Amino acid sequence: MTYLPIYQDIKHTFVSSDSLVHYTITDANDNLLYEGSAYRKPGQEKAFIYINRIVSSNINIKDITSPSLSWVNGYATFTAVVKEVALNNTVYRTTYRFVYNWDYESGAYTATENINYPVTTEVSPNDTIPISYWIGDTAPHISAKYHFPDGTESTTNLDYTGVITNDINTINIQSSINRTALVSSDSVDIMVGDEIINTYRTNSCNRYTLYYYNKRGGVDVIPLNGGLTKAEDFDRTIFNVEYENSSNSNIAKKVINNNITTKYTATTRFMTDEQAARFAKHFLSSPAVMMHDNVDDETYSVILDENSAEYKTFKSNGRQFNQYTFTFSLTHTKKVL
Repeated sequence: MTYLPIYQDIKHTFVSSDSLVHYTITDANDNLLYEGSAYRKPGQEKAFIYINRIVSSNINIKDITSPSLSWVNGYATFTAVVKEVALNNTVYRTTYRFVYNWDYESGAYTATENINYPVTTEVSPNDTIPISYWIGDTAPHISAKYHFPDGTESTTNLDYTGVITNDINTINIQSSINRTALVSSDSVDIMVGDEIINTYRTNSCNRYTLYYYNKRGGVDVIPLNGGLTKAEDFDRTIFNVEYENSSNSNIAKKVINNNITTKYTATTRFMTDEQAARFAKHFLSSPAVMMHDNVDDETYSVILDENSAEYKTFKSNGRQFNQYTFTFSLTHTKKVL
C-alpha cells in the first residue's frame, strides 16, 4: 500500500471530459469533507484539481504533552476518496492515501521508514529517547542494544505489539526498558532488524531537554547542554488618571494589568554541517515543541520565536564550527493585576 507525502502536488484529472464536473471528497468512512465543481480550462481536455491542497488540513499530529510517549499513533495519515459525477450521472471514484510529510524531498511511503532525524545523538541519561518510524504493512523487529563501560552488552526488545494501522508511530524506549540500563550505559544502539538506525551516547549533562516534531512527523530530542538564560517580557496595560502636578508623589498612571511571558535564549554546542542542516530544517520550523525539566520532572509547552533559519556550514561560517543561538517562549502566560 502506497502513501503519498502531503506536500507533493497530486493532480487528480477527472475521468469525464465534460466542461463542468461536480465532485465530492470524503474520508475512508465516507464522511463528507468537501464538495465542489471543477471547470475544464480552455485548451485542456479534462478538468483537474490538486487533491493534496484540499485535504492537507485533515492530516494532524498529536501535541507533545509529555516525554513519556509509548507507542503513540500520530494520526499522521489520511485517506481521501474523490467521487466524480459526470453530466450523464456516471459516478467515478478514486482513492488517495497521504502521510504527514513536509520535507519537500522524500517520496511515497511503501514500507517501514525511519523518520528520526536527531540533530545530535548526545543525550543525558535522564532524557527520553523517542523512536519514530512509519509502520508499513508489517511491523519490523526493533531493539535497543546497550553498551556498558566494562565491555558488556544488553539488548531489549522494543517490538510494536499493537494493531498495524499504516501510520507514523513513536515509542519512548524508557517506557519499555529498565531505566538503569540507560543511566549506566555508555551508549545505546537503536536497531531495526540488524540495521543500526541511530546510536545515542549518554554523555550529556543537561537539565532541560526539547522534544519536537520534525518535518516528516517523527519526534526528535535536543538536549539544552549549551548556554541557557531565562527572562520575562512584560505587557502592561496602563490607565491614565487625573492628577494635580503640585506634588511629584501624585499618581498620574496606574498599571491595571501586566501579562508576563517567560522566554529562554539557548545556545547550541558546536555542530557539523550535517547537524546544522538538520537543526535549520527540522527544528527551527517545528510546529510543536515541548521542554522537559529533568530535575523537577516538569513539562512545559513552548513555541519557537525564530522567524528564519540560516543553513550554516563550516565554510560559510568563516571556517568556524557551526553554532546557533535561538529563543523560545512558554505558551502559558502569567498575569499580575
